[in-house]
Amino acid sequence: MRKWLAIVAALVASLLPLSAAAGDRDSVRWEEQMEQMVVTATRTPRLLKDVPVQTRVLTAEDIRLADANGVAELLQQELPGLEFSWAMSREVSLNMNGFGGNNILFLIDGERLAGETMNNIDYQRLSLDNIERIEIVRGAASSLYGSNATGGVVNIITKKAKQKVSLNVNAHAGSHADYRFGGVLGNRIGQVSNVLSGRYTHMGMYEMSPFKSSVGERLIANKNHTWQVEDRLTWTPISQLTLTARAGYFFRERVYDSSQNNRYRDFSGGLRGEYRFASDHTLELAYSFDQYDKSDFSTITRYDIRDYSNVQNSLRALYNNRIADCLTLTVGGDVMRDYMRSYMFEGGGRSQVTADALVQADWEIDSRWEVVGGARYDYYSESAASSLTGKLSARFKASKDITLRASYSGGFRAPTLKEMFMDFDMSGVFKIYGNPHLKPERSHNFQASAEFSHKGWNLSATLSHNIVSNRITTIWDPTALGLYGNLGAMRYLNVADMAVTGAEANVAWTIDRHWDARLSYCFNYVHLPSSSLYTDDTRPHSLTARVGYRLTFGREVLSTKTGTLKSHILNINLSGRYLSPLNIYELDDSYSRLNTFRTHYDGYLMLKLTAQLRTPWGFTFAASADNLLNYRPAVYTYYSPKTTGTTFSVGVSYDL
Repeated sequence: MRKWLAIVAALVASLLPLSAAAGDRDSVRWEEQMEQMVVTATRTPRLLKDVPVQTRVLTAEDIRLADANGVAELLQQELPGLEFSWAMSREVSLNMNGFGGNNILFLIDGERLAGETMNNIDYQRLSLDNIERIEIVRGAASSLYGSNATGGVVNIITKKAKQKVSLNVNAHAGSHADYRFGGVLGNRIGQVSNVLSGRYTHMGMYEMSPFKSSVGERLIANKNHTWQVEDRLTWTPISQLTLTARAGYFFRERVYDSSQNNRYRDFSGGLRGEYRFASDHTLELAYSFDQYDKSDFSTITRYDIRDYSNVQNSLRALYNNRIADCLTLTVGGDVMRDYMRSYMFEGGGRSQVTADALVQADWEIDSRWEVVGGARYDYYSESAASSLTGKLSARFKASKDITLRASYSGGFRAPTLKEMFMDFDMSGVFKIYGNPHLKPERSHNFQASAEFSHKGWNLSATLSHNIVSNRITTIWDPTALGLYGNLGAMRYLNVADMAVTGAEANVAWTIDRHWDARLSYCFNYVHLPSSSLYTDDTRPHSLTARVGYRLTFGREVLSTKTGTLKSHILNINLSGRYLSPLNIYELDDSYSRLNTFRTHYDGYLMLKLTAQLRTPWGFTFAASADNLLNYRPAVYTYYSPKTTGTTFSVGVSYDL
């Protein structure tokens, strides 16, 4: 491990003397990024440098250079403090800064996603082909987004058609029969624009290790494939009014065993209208529909039996008005009907209606000071849960290059329909019961950060402390009726309070027109009471790093459209992530006796090398080698990286 860290440190240190060349014209990448508009932290368009809450943005260029296999791989590669591991039945499970998937709210253009498995959404629904940028806000954001935003928000912003005709088609092939084919077609004619995207992916089955793992089974990546198509139509009948209609379909099938495949489908759509009384005075009305279904397909009988469906219908209104030169007011509300039918329920489907109202005031005191305060009230009909959450954020420009931020934000997560009404036989081992009397989770997040940006350099440091009460989880209940009489069962309960203390540091710099780099470190410590019946699986230390080299060369070609000269562009990127060892306590096989044993999971370092060649004729050729050090765990577990050693991939794309 020391040798691996030394390799990364040497690569980073070797670049530092070159920073004196940062005055070159192409060395303003980080300044340009700070000037772009973001919307997630305040629900109003703001320059990234002026947002009162620390926000991380992954741009379209970041996504292209990462050459990731999906959004999950991209986030792991770029963000410290984040890990995707495996849950039961080899499903995907997220841990981000001490919070699981049900505490991290994923949005697409500000809209929620239906459906979950093991408390996580289907991350394979999130296509990389059509993403303009990804905005990540860490910490509670329930005052703006309600339930599930106690640990953070990840908002995926899709591309808009900006030219009369634009087209991208791409293909990718890699180890383990990894194939991807996709395309995005954009059109703009007068006041009408449209973006149509499609994608097909395939992944073959592969086994992590020929030996039995510590969790009692061989870890196998299931063979699966996906189809996805999305369309977004925008019409601006008059300059003040923009109407948007969207529709999408997603299908995924994975081979579960020799006689059964799991199928996942999603149908989504929506309508949105935005009227601009002025540039900073708008009214938005929106309707959103999302239906996520699961079914089991028998390869013997050919029957396809749907046993899960989650349907969400929601209406939203949002009003923004700059009522004075220094004051912006935001008010809005949502109403949603949430329906779920599941094989884990008894007595058919369940539904509930949720409603909320929010208000936010943004006060720009002067050129240096800004304060944002807000509150939101949420109500959930089935659990009769309600919550009033608030936030208060302040930004201070200490100088042209230094920005200080501090904030308090409240978090709220209502018990889900599954957590309230589950009644499930866990493969004949034990029962899992829901609890209709659950209280909502609540959290209080405190955060302070400092940021410095100057001549190609961007440095930031953030401290946070998150206090969570009434945390909802499953624990062993000896009083519950199990499969074997009085041995007990698992039940959803509110458990003792917990707290998460975190620190994050980021350094990004553009050294000259050829070199740029980024280094990010994250520390998380989860405070649990000594008498707690559950443990935490957060790795305390994590680090991500990237070093990029850009070379322009070859014969210059005249572009007839822009009248400028173009050349070949070669990008070479070395990226890596390190996660520290993890020690947790787990239940043994005799669940009813509450016996636990200490389990050690190794830390690991993964390095990835990517090369991309962009030609003046629209073609881009890419090649990647992942896990350069050929790391393989001594024993494969749920918390091991899903790797069999070094893997390779190649790809090609064409842009018109």
